[in-house]
Amino acid sequence: MKKNILLSFVNYGCYYFSQWLIIVLLARFTTKEDLGVFSLALAICVPMFYFFGLSFKSVMSTDQAIDSTVSNYLSIRLFSFIPVFLLTISIAFLFDYAAYLKIFMLVFAWKLLEFVSDVIHGYFQSKEYFFKLTIAQIIKASLVIVCSFVVLLFYPSVVAILYTLIVVYLVGLIVELVMLLKPGIVTFQLDLKGTVSVLKRTYPLAFVVLISNLFNNVPRYMLEQISLEAVGVFSAVYYFAVIGSSVINSISQALLPRLSKYYNLGERNKYNQILKKSTLVSVGLGVGWLLITVIFGDQLLYIIFGEEYMLYQSLLVYLSVGMLFLYSSIFIGTSLHVAGQYHQQLKINVASLVVLCISSFLAIGHFGLDGAGIAIMLTNLFHSILIFTVYSYKFKWTH
Repeated sequence: MKKNILLSFVNYGCYYFSQWLIIVLLARFTTKEDLGVFSLALAICVPMFYFFGLSFKSVMSTDQAIDSTVSNYLSIRLFSFIPVFLLTISIAFLFDYAAYLKIFMLVFAWKLLEFVSDVIHGYFQSKEYFFKLTIAQIIKASLVIVCSFVVLLFYPSVVAILYTLIVVYLVGLIVELVMLLKPGIVTFQLDLKGTVSVLKRTYPLAFVVLISNLFNNVPRYMLEQISLEAVGVFSAVYYFAVIGSSVINSISQALLPRLSKYYNLGERNKYNQILKKSTLVSVGLGVGWLLITVIFGDQLLYIIFGEEYMLYQSLLVYLSVGMLFLYSSIFIGTSLHVAGQYHQQLKINVASLVVLCISSFLAIGHFGLDGAGIAIMLTNLFHSILIFTVYSYKFKWTH
């Protein structure tokens, strides 16, 4: 299990590092407004992909018939592009973003490739083929980083880096499909009944993940009313503040199949032991990161993003406090997922989203960029309290 956790950490670490470095490169080579447009396009497209394409990677991890059902997951993800495409265009025109339609469409194409690839990763994760996943992710992340740097060096624009990302992700997806469709690995066939069954099982989770994703984006929507530059600054600092989530997510994804196994077998001691250790680790990481941002935050922002970002240390600290609250409950949330408490997770996320909308409206109106950090901090505290409360009263063993 320790080997799988390490490989999963490297896998997710490479992915999040490459995504974060894209933001860093855009902050360094383009303007705050360009970064704001890029971030706004992500804030619009990604939540829709999570909803219409469903976020069933974690569900796949516990699917015992994954060899015969992987085609159902792929079918759903492939057809999800239709409503996302139509809504992206509609939003661009309805909210006067027509000038940025090209960037919106390029972000749509990039994320479509990524979300299809995510299904293949979910299959290999369910089989605990973490080594294959890790090697593939290292290669893809390396290509993203090198190619993005070279392209921005000569063509410093958002459009140029998006074309680069699309090419890299398309090549990666082709290689992954060849690996998946290799004879003897899976049975690929369209199964309408099976696809409908997957939809029924995963649609509550789609709402959960949609709302979770909106947590990251509600402040961006409201900051856009101030300026696109404010969106760009918030995105840069936010991605830096949540850098520890790559570690937490890698541990969570690696432990999910094992936790599901212990839960189904009724092995409470082993289950609780993993849960306690992982929670302590995540809290320790949150505390350590918070101390770093308080002591060295301004210097780190200067080194990574440039001198003009040193002014936003307070935003970084607020966000880091919020991440500490989130990390303290993330594995308890994983337990609710293992137990199939999707509807409870949905209720928690809906309540938290309402709190975030209200607090963002009030705090951003009074404190500007710092208000976005304060809103996320308060919402994550509220969210964590709800998760612990629901876990105490609703989590039940089936054996």
